[in-house]
Amino acid sequence: MNPVFQSGLRAYRDHRYEEAAADFRTAVSEDPQNPNYLYYLGCSLSELGKMEESVEVLSEALKITDAIPIRYMRGEINMNRGLLSDAEDDFSSIIMHETADNRYWVSLSYLNRGLLRLGTEQIDEALSDITAAENLAHQEEDAVLLSRISSVLEKNGF
Repeated sequence: MNPVFQSGLRAYRDHRYEEAAADFRTAVSEDPQNPNYLYYLGCSLSELGKMEESVEVLSEALKITDAIPIRYMRGEINMNRGLLSDAEDDFSSIIMHETADNRYWVSLSYLNRGLLRLGTEQIDEALSDITAAENLAHQEEDAVLLSRISSVLEKNGF
């Protein structure tokens, strides 16, 4: 594994995001087609509050691979930036590609899309999405995911 990337991972894990971003930038300059380098650079930029740049980097990674964590991260950032249509597109794309291997991400995507729809007063669609999120989490018997869903719903007044 690339030593600069490893250094970036350590810095990221330790919440040293400036250092992590610098290391990931170096790794990307050495191998611009590595989606992992781009993903972690995008995550670091997000932690630094550089949302627009983060979305640009994550979009570059998605040109290389349609990896769900990358798409989900971009969706979350866009949701937080108020770019609701872009966020909904990312979450819907994840939902459309549900498999047994990615139900965790699909569940979170249903949850976030449901919250987006609540914000635009699409109540029936929102409740359907939130129910789908909970059902998938129950199917997976994922107590951590169920707790996260419950926490998000409680935070949003449910």
